Amino acid sequence: MPAGVHSAVARGVRSHWPMDSKPVATNALRGAFQELLTIRAEMLASEGALGVVGGRLKSRTNFLHYLTLRRHDMRPLQDVLAREGLSSLGRCEAHTLASLDAVLRALARLLSVDLALEPSARAPGFDEGAELLESNTRALFGRAPPKRAVRIMVTLPSEAAEDPTLVSQLIGHGVNAVRINCAHDDSRAWGRMVENVRNAAREADRHCTIHFDLCGPKLRTGALARPVSLRAGDQILITRGPRPEKAASPPRVPCTLPAALEYVRAGEPVWFDDGKLGGVVDHVSPEGVTVRINYARKGHRKLQPDRGINFPESAIDIEGFTADDREDLTFVAPHADSVGLSFAQRVSDVQAVQQKRRSWARRALASS
Repeated sequence: MPAGVHSAVARGVRSHWPMDSKPVATNALRGAFQELLTIRAEMLASEGALGVVGGRLKSRTNFLHYLTLRRHDMRPLQDVLAREGLSSLGRCEAHTLASLDAVLRALARLLSVDLALEPSARAPGFDEGAELLESNTRALFGRAPPKRAVRIMVTLPSEAAEDPTLVSQLIGHGVNAVRINCAHDDSRAWGRMVENVRNAAREADRHCTIHFDLCGPKLRTGALARPVSLRAGDQILITRGPRPEKAASPPRVPCTLPAALEYVRAGEPVWFDDGKLGGVVDHVSPEGVTVRINYARKGHRKLQPDRGINFPESAIDIEGFTADDREDLTFVAPHADSVGLSFAQRVSDVQAVQQKRRSWARRALASS
């Protein structure tokens, strides 16, 4: 046996490891343990937002727990857990608190500490969470297709309004749900898409759910004299004004929703163009928000006009259900199996959509 290598044999399996390999330091395990306890306390505190009324209590509780968990950067903690062969909490969506508690109990045994966890009567366990996930998924998307546990959703292009064959091919190839993006086209085109989907599903004898995404406020890059070429380390200024200055340094990039910049703070992340460019807010001034780029897909990216801007950690207090959304929902409500709100910031945004749909349902029932 090579020097410096130990050997262990158990049930016919031989494993080797170097003598100088060490388990994760106890202080790292203790740090992970304390961090998870803090996250757990935040999860339980989040339950206060639920109140005591309304259905789907356990699903809503689990959703809040999951959102609380995902507000944290889990990567360093996941590395510590993985080194000890523990769950990295990467698949805890259906039973977030139960998964976290299982990891905490394992860490407590490794650290030889006593652990008494306050239970939550509202949170689903492993089996119940899996059952809820399946039943809720079935309610949204119908039964799972044969030999496949997942459903396939496709965002319909504008061509789907004029090309029934395209829609038939999509459903024929296994699409279970389609998404219609209300940021594009208009109600006439959406109506033709719906008709093509319903006809194709009927002809194929398959169920296909139709989901509409309302546009919400448009937080996008404005007009640019030319695309802005960016790489990590570069700076740009997201301006409140509508027009960029030519040859300015750093380059000026106007945004279509300047009111959103009032809620942005230094140190907060910002993403552009569906994650193709990313950065951190350097500082905020009366002129706008200066961003230092720290990520560019393939090392280099051109920022074009009409590209999405996302401040994922900024508390932007702007109404997410706009007047245009209300008008669109008048058409969407009778045709949609589900409706998404692209820029929900408040409970009232979701409640407004639900009220609008209920109002349409009552009118439809009265006229039937």
